[in-house]
Amino acid sequence: MTAPPVPARTGCWLLDPGHPDAADHIRNMYAPVVKHYDADGIQFDRVRYTDQNNVGGPNHWGYTPTALKRFRAETGVTGTPAPDDPG
Repeated sequence: MTAPPVPARTGCWLLDPGHPDAADHIRNMYAPVVKHYDADGIQFDRVRYTDQNNVGGPNHWGYTPTALKRFRAETGVTGTPAPDDPG
C-alpha cells in the first residue's frame, strides 16, 4: 500500500476504505472466501470511518494526498475543501 494504516487508540490498525490500495486489500482479503466457499455474500457492516482519527480528528478522513488528487481530478477543484464543507 502507498498509504500506511492509521494506528487507532484501541491498539488496532485502521485502513481508509476510500483509498484505492486499502479497497484492493479488502477485496483481495475476501476474494478467496467467495471463490472457495458457497457464500451468499459478504457483509461489510464494519467497513466505515471510525469516530476517531489520530491523523487530525474525525473530520479529516479522506484528506490523504491520494484522496485529494482523486477528488481534484474528478471535480476540477484546485484547492482543498474544508472538512466541514457540505459539498
